[in-house]
Amino acid sequence: MRLLVVFSLFCLPLVALSLGDDAPDFQLYDQEGFPHTLRQHRGRFVLLFFYERDFTPFGIRKVKAFERIYKSLKRKDVVVYGVSNDFSYAHQAFHEKFRLTYDLLSDPEEKVIQLYEADGWLGTKSISYLIGPDGRIFRKYDGAKSYEHCKLALNELKSLPENFTFVSESQLSGFSSLNKPSSPSYIESIWSWLKGESDK
Repeated sequence: MRLLVVFSLFCLPLVALSLGDDAPDFQLYDQEGFPHTLRQHRGRFVLLFFYERDFTPFGIRKVKAFERIYKSLKRKDVVVYGVSNDFSYAHQAFHEKFRLTYDLLSDPEEKVIQLYEADGWLGTKSISYLIGPDGRIFRKYDGAKSYEHCKLALNELKSLPENFTFVSESQLSGFSSLNKPSSPSYIESIWSWLKGESDK
């Protein structure tokens, strides 16, 4: 029992990701062998989802769900990435088989999977993140109905005001209550602050 408890503690992430935290940057390769980083999309929303494995029932269901709604996300200039620990050559076959139009990223060493708390006892957990244009965690989706994460993200984006924009880092530095955001109040505070600025 002691060994099990100690092993469990070492498997846990050192710092849990919370809303408003900086999303960990990464460089991963897609199904064609091209590199992608998170920082290259600064200024845009990024929907990053993790799934079990290529050609597994749950993996197939999730990537197909994201594909069905991808056009709507793309119209909102959202970048979509699917991540698993499969190699790029497996992604290529999987990508072609289901005619996916967004990129699948390969993380065979599971470094990014661990950074985003998607490593589980039985493999990669189905967890998704909506990362804001400022590079911070805007929303985190975790639950049994992982194939619905894309719908939740799209509804979230639709609910944003038309003139919604993120404040710059220099503006944030002067906004003390947002120096260390770690809860949903981060988003609410930005909205209310932006509204106050626009009313001036």
